Amino acid sequence: MNGELAAITAMAAHGSRWLATPGTQPPPELLEANSCFRYVRLLNVDVGRPGILGPGRTAHGTADWLVALRRGGADRLVLVSRPPMPGAPPLQVTSAFANGGSWGLLATGDAAALWTIAWTVGDRNAPDSRVWDLAATSGPAHGWQPAVPAADAARSTLLAALDEIGRFAEDAGLGEWSEWFTRAQALLDDEEPVAPYHGDILPEQSPLQLRQLAAAAVQAWVFGGMGSWNDVWLEDQVARTSHERLSRALYDAILTALTAAAGHQSPSRDDGLN
Repeated sequence: MNGELAAITAMAAHGSRWLATPGTQPPPELLEANSCFRYVRLLNVDVGRPGILGPGRTAHGTADWLVALRRGGADRLVLVSRPPMPGAPPLQVTSAFANGGSWGLLATGDAAALWTIAWTVGDRNAPDSRVWDLAATSGPAHGWQPAVPAADAARSTLLAALDEIGRFAEDAGLGEWSEWFTRAQALLDDEEPVAPYHGDILPEQSPLQLRQLAAAAVQAWVFGGMGSWNDVWLEDQVARTSHERLSRALYDAILTALTAAAGHQSPSRDDGLN
C-alpha cells in the first residue's frame, strides 16, 4: 500500500470522525501510534492562512492540526484526487514515486480549503526508521466539491474492477496476481475483514461496510516499482493496452473505495452509507 495515500486516508477518516464528534474528546495524534504514520518523524502544518488562524502559525502533528481546523470552522476532511494532466504518465505509475500521487484533503465548512502534504527525507539514518518529514499546506477550495460516494456504490465499483482485472490476469498467465485480486474481493464480504497492512487506517468504531471497503482497497493496491503490477511486461500490444486500461480502472476504484470509507465517519448524523 502506498504510504502517502495510507497516511492521507487515515487523516481524513480519523480527522473527520473527531471533527464531527462534539465534546471534549482529545484529537487523535496519529504520528504516535497509527501504522500509517509509522515512518514519519514530524508533520508541520501551515495553518496561518487567511480565514483559518491568522498569520505566522504552524501546527505540529495531526492533533494540533485538527484543533486548528475545528477552531476555523472545518467540519469534515474528504479525500480527493486530481485528474491526470494531458500527456502525463498514468497516475497508477506516478503514484509509485515520492510525491507522485494526485490526492489531497478537502476541508469543508467555514475553513474550506484544499490541503496537500509534501514528503521529504529528513533523517535517513533514524534508528526508529522514522525518516520522513511532512509539510502540509492549503490552497483555495474553489472548484472542489466534497463528493463522498455511497459505500455500496464504491463497493460495486471496486468489485467490478477486481473481477475484470483478475480474469485478465488469469488469462494472461499471471496467476499470482489473480490470487491477489481474489483475496481483495473476498474482503468485501468478510465479517471480520483484516487488511494485510494498515489495519488502523480507519477508526475502530467504523461500520463493518466501511472496514470491508478499506481492507479490500489496501489489499487491492498493486501499484509500485520493480516487481509490482506496474512492472508486468506483456509482449502482445492488445494485452498491454488492456493492462493499462484495467490498471487505471482499478486505481480509480481503490481511490473511490478509500474516499467512501474515510468520508462516512460522522457518528452524529445519517451519513448516507447506502
